[in-house]
Amino acid sequence: MAIYEQIGKSYNLTRRADSDIAALLAVHLQIKSDISYLDVGCGTGN
Repeated sequence: MAIYEQIGKSYNLTRRADSDIAALLAVHLQIKSDISYLDVGCGTGN
């Protein structure tokens, strides 16, 4: 089994968005709560 396949089994369990960084990005990107957004190609979607 390749190393990536081993890591991939639990990758999403240990990756969490940093709430401070997410809040800053939301302000910078002018995220609106009443609009849907698509997360494309961003890993686990965190």
